[in-house]
Amino acid sequence: MGEFVTMLATKFAEWLVGAAAVKSGTFAAKAAIWAAKTVIVGVPLLMAGKALLPKMDLNSLLARSSMQRSPIASRKVVYGRAKVGGTILYMSEGTSGVASNREHLYMVTALSYKEIDSFEKVYANNEELTIDSVTGRVTSPSRYYPNSNARFTFYNLSSMTGTTTQTLDSTVYSNTDLTSSDQFKGIACLTFAMAYDPEVFTSGIPNVTALVKGRKILDFRTSTTAWSDNPALVIYDYLTDADYGLGVPVSRIDTTSFTAAANTCEEQVALDTDPVTYENRYACNGVIDTGATISNNLEMLLSSCVGNLSYIDGKYKLRVGEWVAPTQTITEEDLRGAISLITKPSRREVFNSVSGIFVTQESNYQPADYPEVKNTAAITAAGEEIKSQLPLPFTNSSPMAQRIAKIYLNKNLQDYTLTLPLKLTQFSLEPNDTVNVTLEKSLGFKNKIFEVASWKFGTTNGENGEMVLGVDVTLRETSSSVYDWAATDETAMPETAAPTVTKIENVDAPSFSLTAITTKKAEDGTLFDGVECSITDPTNNRHVVEYDVAYKKSSDSNFTEISVLRDSN
Repeated sequence: MGEFVTMLATKFAEWLVGAAAVKSGTFAAKAAIWAAKTVIVGVPLLMAGKALLPKMDLNSLLARSSMQRSPIASRKVVYGRAKVGGTILYMSEGTSGVASNREHLYMVTALSYKEIDSFEKVYANNEELTIDSVTGRVTSPSRYYPNSNARFTFYNLSSMTGTTTQTLDSTVYSNTDLTSSDQFKGIACLTFAMAYDPEVFTSGIPNVTALVKGRKILDFRTSTTAWSDNPALVIYDYLTDADYGLGVPVSRIDTTSFTAAANTCEEQVALDTDPVTYENRYACNGVIDTGATISNNLEMLLSSCVGNLSYIDGKYKLRVGEWVAPTQTITEEDLRGAISLITKPSRREVFNSVSGIFVTQESNYQPADYPEVKNTAAITAAGEEIKSQLPLPFTNSSPMAQRIAKIYLNKNLQDYTLTLPLKLTQFSLEPNDTVNVTLEKSLGFKNKIFEVASWKFGTTNGENGEMVLGVDVTLRETSSSVYDWAATDETAMPETAAPTVTKIENVDAPSFSLTAITTKKAEDGTLFDGVECSITDPTNNRHVVEYDVAYKKSSDSNFTEISVLRDSN
């Protein structure tokens, strides 16, 4: 992508030099710099309507917590903290003296590319495992504990954090065809052996997942490398990484804008708790798929901070969701042509309610719906609720998800969009800048605040037919209220705890007695002799619905079965 940007800027510069030389050689000297400003990459968050909302792949989010076995699986990179299933890199049967009566299965699963901080928790079928730090054996739940009744017994479960010097657990390569040279360096892995009896455990291999404290990344503010969930640091890492990211040279990163963005992300925001607690304004926690497009991955990362990435003057600049007061003013004196004004977005593009999924920590890092964010005044004005979806796969805090959704909603509800042909007096404007617009003669605007949504070179014909060079900008109305948030704006998540269910392990057999009866009258009035059976229901059998009773004469070969409903009283 960087090469494309450079090429495009160069070609435009060549055109600009040729055109400008007719009028003034000074234009030619700055042509290359000017041309670079015309290219914008990232998420166009400032444009009107539903184009604001990033598009996410829900299926990939749901697939995070499942093991995969695929020879062509793409690499995954964990940023921040995420619960993930691994891609099976190696699986082989083997034999061991530990439980020689059962087959052993040896596995290596990759959970993240590049070095991570740690594995915080390990799960089998969503049950957290307690692992002995010395032996690597699972000590709970009891169904996975080494004993003769265990359906799966884990042995030597160990982790490798993806360093370039890591070593594979010797238990794996000593019982398989792997060797000590197979170290899977640079890949964060879980390795384990399982005593496996397919006849006992017919549902197959348990789904092994882990809560991963992910990639160690550079904090360019301190020149230190450590774990972080700061979106600005994550985006910087993805842009500069040459293996799975964009591979941008550090010299082409505007560190001033990235530093400001990183500091904003770490600002403390009060939560609706008693006593008051705080969280970072923005955080980025999720999984990058290296098989996806770079633009799609950037879009998801940017969604975690209401971010906008632009390419200006040969450098990438980052702006996150925060209010920045305007420092420039546009007046009639800056115009070189006719104004285009859109007073309202089309009904097809506008919305007054936002909802979507995020990854909730409270429900074991599973996707869930964050509380819907609405603008009641806008709903009343429209006469109906118009909903839109905003998935946030790199956000794992409900209050944070709601803050982000509210900013998107407020941006959408701004009324005015302006397209202005400006003179080169406003050349210094950049995408994402906030500006005062005072056009009292044309529109009656005085110090009305707008945000620069797009910037490009433009030309018009002068009075004598000569070409007049300038810049064309699209402005979107904004205000400080777009970013307003109070702790009381937060809506609590619904209760997600599962109901308490009594575990049913044993059911006692009922007792019964037989009593001979004589001269019993049947329904048709005939008399007969027979046997009466009485069933005594054990008190702990409260979960039993019915009993099946089979009977026969001693001279008969086959039984007759009847069902007797249990008396709930």
